[in-house]
Amino acid sequence: MYQEFVQALVNGIAIGGLYALMALSLTLIFGVTEILNFAHGDLVVLGSMFAYILFVQFGINPYLALILVFFFSFIVGMISYKILITHAVRAPVLNQIVITFGLLLILENVMALSFGRDYKILPAPTAVSYKISGIYFALDRYIALVIAIAITILLIQLLDKTYTGLAMRAISEDKVGASLMGINVDKTYFLAWSLGVGIAGVAGNLLAIVFPFNAYSGLDYVLKSFSIVVLGGLGSIEGSIIGGLILGLAESLIQTYWSRMLAEIFSYAILIIVLVIKPTGFFGRK
Repeated sequence: MYQEFVQALVNGIAIGGLYALMALSLTLIFGVTEILNFAHGDLVVLGSMFAYILFVQFGINPYLALILVFFFSFIVGMISYKILITHAVRAPVLNQIVITFGLLLILENVMALSFGRDYKILPAPTAVSYKISGIYFALDRYIALVIAIAITILLIQLLDKTYTGLAMRAISEDKVGASLMGINVDKTYFLAWSLGVGIAGVAGNLLAIVFPFNAYSGLDYVLKSFSIVVLGGLGSIEGSIIGGLILGLAESLIQTYWSRMLAEIFSYAILIIVLVIKPTGFFGRK
């Protein structure tokens, strides 16, 4: 019983770290632009698909593909912003929902037509497990976790130490004040959206090593991402990290002691529960 509990914790931490990275990009975009990006899950899946193509067509190691996936997703972010999102940043919330939902449908159907509806998974380059004191450690999951942690640290450093990052923080606090101080708000919106999409693609690459996915997996990812950011607080980097770990641990424990179906239900129920009890989450602002 003790080993089973510890095993669930070990697995939950590994999964939670990946969930946190997935939610970070949603948090970054909302924190700066205040856009509720309903296409977020499909942008994650797009990163998974691109990593899969790189592996199948060119034999590129999924870990080495991360850089290519980031730049591909970043470019997708740039294009989607110029064509669609630029019309949403100052639009009413309903317009934002329609625009991002439209992007969701475009991505979903393009991926389904191009790659089919079958489930895919990236073969883990390090598909081995180590047993320590009766606890199994899947190496591929922990390499993915370490990469996710490293990217999270880099993002925090970017936000704290660079002009662009400080501009994003300033705009998230007070857009009018930031504009009066000479910060180019439109350019910062553009960079925040593109960077967020780039990080979403990288998260998709790492998730594809651990979980099967298809063209329609975006719905599952976006609901989990919203659950995490609502739990931690919309716009809070720290909240996304903690929320991701909480969701990963909760899913792992529920799946271990009850069922996977119940674990999936919890992922969605937590979104409703937090919105009812504490809409601002743990670290969010009113």
